[in-house]
This record gives sequence, structure tokens and C-alpha cells, in this order.
Amino acid sequence: MRLSNGWIISIGRGLDLYQPPESWYSIGANDMDLRPCRETTVDVRLEG
Repeated sequence: MRLSNGWIISIGRGLDLYQPPESWYSIGANDMDLRPCRETTVDVRLEG
């Protein structure tokens, strides 16, 4: 993502941040706040 002030923010995984649920009846199957995240990197930099 490139912001209008020149900052660039990128994450290593794209939009695939959450681990899949164990089953559709488990906690977090429908509520992303309860689903564990996958490990990723976030790069924030200023492009001059």
C-alpha cells in the first residue's frame, strides 16, 4: 500500500493472515477476532 505522503506499507503474506479453523464448529470459524494469525512481516518505509 502506498500512501499519499510517500510511506509504503507492505505485509509478507498478502491478505492470507489467519490460520484456517480446525472445523466449522470450532471457536473462530466465523469470528476472525478469535482465529489465530499466521506469522508474517510488516515493512514500513518512506520512499524519497
